[in-house]
Amino acid sequence: MSIINNLNVFTPTSKSSFETPTKHRRTVFSDSLKRQICLIDDPNIKGRRWWKDHGDEVTSCLRYSTTGTIDLGEGTHFLVSSLDELKEVYRKVIDEVSEGEFDDVLEKHLKKSSNDEENTHVV
Repeated sequence: MSIINNLNVFTPTSKSSFETPTKHRRTVFSDSLKRQICLIDDPNIKGRRWWKDHGDEVTSCLRYSTTGTIDLGEGTHFLVSSLDELKEVYRKVIDEVSEGEFDDVLEKHLKKSSNDEENTHVV
């Protein structure tokens, strides 16, 4: 164990101590988009699909975890011509997420979702 003696060993205080909230949101959202691409590639995989294939067009949305659809500015859904095009859209969104271009959208979505939960009353 001589190698261990040369390391700066410590116990993290929390699971996310290495990740900022912004980076965590990016990771969760990107992983969800990658999962959607897997679901397109293999229809036998079980999972919630964010799209509906109508034959001549595909409707889809973007979601963050279980907080619902993300407002894209002028709505929550969009149209593409095929599942292949949808995979390209998802890949481009993943790239933009990693560059921080969705940070404000995700933060706004989570604040709205949090406010919606606070205003929900069980009767």
